[in-house]
Amino acid sequence: MNQSAEKLEFMQRISAHLDPHLKEGRTYHQDIYKTEYGSSGGSVYLVHDGKSYSQFHERQNPDDAITLGLEALDQVLRDMRGDLDVSDLYDDLPGDTKVRLTYAKGQPMEMLVMDVDDLLNELKDEIKDNALRYTTDDPEFIMSEAIVRFEKQGGELGVYTDETTVLSTGTRSGSSPADTNLIKCFYKALDGIEKLYYKLDGDTLLVQSQPGFPQHGIPQLDPANESIDLDPDYKKRKYAQAEAIRLRTEFYKTLGTVLPVPIYLNVGGFRSHSWPEGSHYHTSEVLRVIYTKDSTIVITDGLSDIYSSAGSDANLEYNGIGAEMYIEFDGHVSYDDVRDHFCVALLNSVTQIAIEHGDFKALINDNDHLTIEFREENVELWCIKGTRGASNDIATFFRRGQYAPDDFGAFVNMPSKNVPAKLQLNLEEILLVNVKPFTNEWLTSYKLRTEEGEEAK
Repeated sequence: MNQSAEKLEFMQRISAHLDPHLKEGRTYHQDIYKTEYGSSGGSVYLVHDGKSYSQFHERQNPDDAITLGLEALDQVLRDMRGDLDVSDLYDDLPGDTKVRLTYAKGQPMEMLVMDVDDLLNELKDEIKDNALRYTTDDPEFIMSEAIVRFEKQGGELGVYTDETTVLSTGTRSGSSPADTNLIKCFYKALDGIEKLYYKLDGDTLLVQSQPGFPQHGIPQLDPANESIDLDPDYKKRKYAQAEAIRLRTEFYKTLGTVLPVPIYLNVGGFRSHSWPEGSHYHTSEVLRVIYTKDSTIVITDGLSDIYSSAGSDANLEYNGIGAEMYIEFDGHVSYDDVRDHFCVALLNSVTQIAIEHGDFKALINDNDHLTIEFREENVELWCIKGTRGASNDIATFFRRGQYAPDDFGAFVNMPSKNVPAKLQLNLEEILLVNVKPFTNEWLTSYKLRTEEGEEAK
């Protein structure tokens, strides 16, 4: 990729600034993934005699002359932000693009914007590195194979993977691609492919896609590679998950008309809890919108997923938290109005409380009905993916005196004429839990709060 005169001049200034910090005979790199909203990666590493060394190597081997000064160089690059920020070189690139910056003493820096051929070379290296990354017994790499499916989800790209790696010490399967960011770069570079298949057998890489790109040496996906061999434990868990989804989907259809586009939730991370499937590669936290004959139901679609980690359910006994939760509106409400509605944000907050509780199903079974009290700030409004703003706040639903300065809340597990109380899934019977908001007036009317706002004795 040819660089503009402005960028070339900027690269010369960066080279001059870094040169005193570079060692003779070393080649340094930064690998950056440009995303839609920023970038990731960028830690500096070096290549010496064909082997890569990271800052982790320097921390583990502080007296190694090869990597000595690597962390200091990384700090120099960090301190350059502002006047000589290297991100200015790639900020104008599209999302899901991989960039490599290269530095060597006495030479101008280089910038590689990776094309498909570059990405193929990266994939080959990354597959083997990923397979051996956390091993401790120095196994031999035999083979790794994966089939990847792409799906747009609320303005983001969902990546669904089945992967099997064979080492001399054993075979393992999972849902993690070799490098999610790299796989997304293939999606971008190949104009939004539907599926990607790769297999590294020894040192021989085979890549196929749907559709194919023979001009890049990537043929049309062979139907025989739509599914791959999986280890028995992963295969059993994968089947159980598919069956839970099938049964739940078929049941939702019996309630009414299921709108084709779900609502994707933005949960996980430091603010909230991921749902049982808890994928880092696609959105597993989803709401479905269903029109019954006289109402609109917004219902979770995934709280009863199978736990992806055997550590959470080693014997495959549970359909997630044992419940799905919903809120019901009178009449038919448009998708856009429902998606932005305060009560949908409230529903999300109730699900977070249920997950954090740890045994919500038993709590409901022991008590039949519950109330959960909230203050205005307890409801997370920035919870819907694919929107540019927060959900509507509480003032669009309640009058101020009904929620402030006192609490408001939600009834949990009240009956509905349109939704049964329970549903039998593949591993257990789950609860279908209705969520209904109430005002602070109810708390005092029913003696749960005194007129002064104190909890009733």
